[in-house]
Amino acid sequence: MTPRQSILIAITLIIAACGQADSNRASGSESGTSSIPTPQGEDLNEALDDLMGLPYAGFVDEEDDVKEGLISSSGTRWYRGYTLYSLYSGGMAMLVNPHGDIVHHWSTPMSERWAHTELMPNGELLTAGIVAREGARDEEVEGGNDLERRFALRMKWNGEIVWRVHNAAHHEMTRNPDGGLVTLTARGRRTKVAGEKGRLIRDNVVTYLDEAGQTVRNISLYNMIAADSLIFPLKTSAHKEGDKALRDLIHANAIEWLNRPDLYSRSPLYGRNNVVLSMRHQDRIAIFDLEQEKLLWAWGLGEISGPHDVQLLESGNLLLLDNGVEKRRSRVIEVDPVENQIVWEWQAPTAREFFTRTKGAVQRLPNGNTLVTNADHGEIFEIAPDGDVVWRFVSPMRNAEGKRSTLHRARRFESEFIEDLISKYGANPYEG
Repeated sequence: MTPRQSILIAITLIIAACGQADSNRASGSESGTSSIPTPQGEDLNEALDDLMGLPYAGFVDEEDDVKEGLISSSGTRWYRGYTLYSLYSGGMAMLVNPHGDIVHHWSTPMSERWAHTELMPNGELLTAGIVAREGARDEEVEGGNDLERRFALRMKWNGEIVWRVHNAAHHEMTRNPDGGLVTLTARGRRTKVAGEKGRLIRDNVVTYLDEAGQTVRNISLYNMIAADSLIFPLKTSAHKEGDKALRDLIHANAIEWLNRPDLYSRSPLYGRNNVVLSMRHQDRIAIFDLEQEKLLWAWGLGEISGPHDVQLLESGNLLLLDNGVEKRRSRVIEVDPVENQIVWEWQAPTAREFFTRTKGAVQRLPNGNTLVTNADHGEIFEIAPDGDVVWRFVSPMRNAEGKRSTLHRARRFESEFIEDLISKYGANPYEG
């Protein structure tokens, strides 16, 4: 065991003890004690930075047997439809029917992993991914470092690649209100960070693409954040991925458009060119006007830890996944951005039942239920407004060593929409 491994194991044990204490308090138990001291101040920050800095896991870290496929469904309380999820490792996406059977899948050769997959009304699939290291020498990629291996991908329903563009895309690609394409990309830049002149950081960028995947506009998140330190004081303790890597201060992982004309009169936060982004290493979500390239609002510092995914609801509230890295306990939160307050939240009875340190997603369904991606455990479940879990699924996808793959995000679609696509273009069940 290396010294770094020993340190990380110790950090994990310390923070796990903190999470256990929180769980005991929540359940009313006074008997849970720990002989491991709780880190405070700089020690806690250092522990959290190291924990946050651990790489995303590609496979579930567990040894006990877990039932796979559709685990449970509760009568008529769950929203019947087809569920699309992307595997973090291997570069694949799976579509399962209401019974949990894989009825269609997409994949590409030489992909180490895919991020979120966006299914378009015409059946096309959009995603961002990264080329496997052994494929990093092909003619499309020069070298093999992290940013050079990242790509944006557009595919047809049948798996035919429309284009793959190496533009350092990560986490998400989607349509904007005008029908164009937008993706999150990254780039290295030198800037002044907390007095460290010339520090090399990884900037996150909102990149507009044309229909052929070519870049037409780049908007720096760092520039917008740095221009208004009162709204968004930059958290500079965000981790660095090794001494030689770029300091990943922002780490945006989701983008959602706030184009809601019916809410324009309520607040300027809702606008045609406005987006909300989730930023893991800043423990915040924030709203930007991309036309003016201006930060409008930020929330979450001191309240959430390592968040993923954010969705605009019909009410104008924002639904997000608080991974809860600091407490080692994840939860689903609904926030009113105008009033700056949490109006609804859900967490499992115990931290052990729902904690995903990385990745994950949330989706409010038409019947009022919420679909949750417990990414690090390869699990998707649906909760009713009263908190009951009314549907649960565990991905059966495993690697050659038999380890179950972790997930990135899952989305539920109406049965009629998916069945129409299958009727038009056929199905591609996974054969294993």
